[in-house]
Amino acid sequence: MSAETGAAYWALGAIGITGKILGLPVELLLIGGVVGGAMLGRHRETTRLNGIATILLSAVLAASLAPYLPKMFGFEQDLDVFCAVAIAAAWPWVVLELGPMLKSRLSGSKKP
Repeated sequence: MSAETGAAYWALGAIGITGKILGLPVELLLIGGVVGGAMLGRHRETTRLNGIATILLSAVLAASLAPYLPKMFGFEQDLDVFCAVAIAAAWPWVVLELGPMLKSRLSGSKKP
């Protein structure tokens, strides 16, 4: 595993606290955290703090966006688990791919 395993324990422990504070669905927080940790293991080596932040952000994004996406697109509410998995798995890739593109657009250069 590329991240230290202690980071996953700290992050998954903090997910419950974060969910209680923000009022998010705990099952989607846990799904987002587990999927975020699994995706973190597939990417480059990282520090403990970066691993914790990645897992927590995966959990919070999945739990906050997943209940609303099926409604927004007119699907059944049962797809919120699928949306949580998709969000938690895809956001690190989206940030890595779109980050340089947004920086170049904001700086005014034409090259992506």
